[in-house]
Amino acid sequence: GTYSYTINESGKNSTVLGGPKCRITGSWQSARYGIYVESGKVEMTINNVHVNYPYSGSGLEIAKGAEVVLTLEGENSFKVYNRNNIPGISVPEGAALTITGTGSLEAEGQAGIGSKENVNSGVIRILNGDITATGDYGAGIGGGRYGSNGTIQISGGKVNAKSTWSGAGIGGGVVGKGGIIEISGGEVIAEGEESGAGIGCGSRGGSGGQITISGGNVTAISDLEAGIGGGDLSSSGTITITGGVVHASSARNSAGIGGGYYGAGETIKLLGGDITATSAGSAAIGGGSDAKGGSVTIGANAIVTAEGFTSAIGGYGTDNKLGCDSISIDRRAVTHLSNKNNNANNCIENIKPEHPQTAAGETGSAVAFSTKNSYGYSGLKYQWQVSADQNSWNDLAGKTAAVLNVTLSEQNDGSYYRCKLTNGWGNVIYTNAARGFIINQPETIRLREGETEGVLDASSQISGLTYQWEVSTDFGEHWDEIAGANDATLTVSGKACDTSDLYRCKITVSKNEVLYSDIAGVYTAHTEVIDAAELRQLVPKPV
Repeated sequence: GTYSYTINESGKNSTVLGGPKCRITGSWQSARYGIYVESGKVEMTINNVHVNYPYSGSGLEIAKGAEVVLTLEGENSFKVYNRNNIPGISVPEGAALTITGTGSLEAEGQAGIGSKENVNSGVIRILNGDITATGDYGAGIGGGRYGSNGTIQISGGKVNAKSTWSGAGIGGGVVGKGGIIEISGGEVIAEGEESGAGIGCGSRGGSGGQITISGGNVTAISDLEAGIGGGDLSSSGTITITGGVVHASSARNSAGIGGGYYGAGETIKLLGGDITATSAGSAAIGGGSDAKGGSVTIGANAIVTAEGFTSAIGGYGTDNKLGCDSISIDRRAVTHLSNKNNNANNCIENIKPEHPQTAAGETGSAVAFSTKNSYGYSGLKYQWQVSADQNSWNDLAGKTAAVLNVTLSEQNDGSYYRCKLTNGWGNVIYTNAARGFIINQPETIRLREGETEGVLDASSQISGLTYQWEVSTDFGEHWDEIAGANDATLTVSGKACDTSDLYRCKITVSKNEVLYSDIAGVYTAHTEVIDAAELRQLVPKPV
């Protein structure tokens, strides 16, 4: 059943054993101890509960090995006097807390919700509720001083997490690493004052950890360090954003998304969502002061607005030579990149490459891949690369011009090509990969006496292609898809053989890559045959 507890001003320590469902109401001001969950799993509902400023311990303490599902009703608070040592709600490594319900919760301590000093925090999940968590040397939500965060998952509710002295808003405390932080929904505001990141690690924590944002409305800000990523002297860790609305900013010499002060960017993937990153003293995305930018990828489904001081994407260094290890921006991404320093040589804003297009032809035919910088910046260096699987890339010796010519053969059939562009400050950006492969080009057929059909062939050895045959009855002015004609070959019956009927195959390589085969005709035995060269002159080129 459900056990009911009523607490009051004179209450003493209340120990809740594992197993029961319990409902707690009342106020417990300046009591000797708070609420202690000793073991097992407890489903706890609190209704207008205030356990504030106990003489010893946290307002709510969950022992290692115990788990609490906390349902909020009304207004609730867990606060402690000695914020330098004890969290408002203690969730040490090995313990778990899940918060849900429609009520509100305030938690204040060394960490608001998390661990004590020198202890890493456990698993903290927020499903719903209005949560305000304030830490001091610890995180608002996460590790206490010298403590890293374990796993923090936020999927709903309204969360406002803040550290007032060098911990992360969400993540590690002072000298505490960021652990696993996953945000998939809700409204989240995370603030690191002084030397902690908004979301990531505390001052000198080393790394922001593994941060994933897939939904919600997220605002992450820091006075001195990264909005999302590293605290003071700390790198970004791995940051992946696939959805949601995200605003990340640094008020000083750190990245909005990336490394803290003197902290490098590591792996930053902005694959989806509406993302805004700003920095008042470094790159908006990448590295903090005197640190490299790392590897930055912007995917097809991302909308990215980035305004930095030195660059939108990159690093920052007094020697003016610290850029990113690699920058890849999908051609389908929407980007708005700018910097306040107006240094055209040190930022990625001066590189907006035109991407090479996939090409196909018969064995021995020549195809060309090309790129150029749409912004007209002339100081780029080009280096073409080839790959069989898009995982391992090799430089093509001597291929350092904007155009790459390739002769198709069995040896390079299906290979991928991309160009590495480097600007004057060492920033590197790669074009999208384009593929070169061999197809059989359909040839014009003249049916012999007694023949009633012919076969047109546009097949390839490359897997994953889709085919759609088209017909024109007016010598190529207009083309219509042939229903059901989705194989690499097309059989044309004698009934369709007419001097004005022409055929081509639309070959789809990927979502935005479409090729067309040569045009061919099928003629009866009594029709003068037009060869392929004449057809190419006669029929408009597909667009």
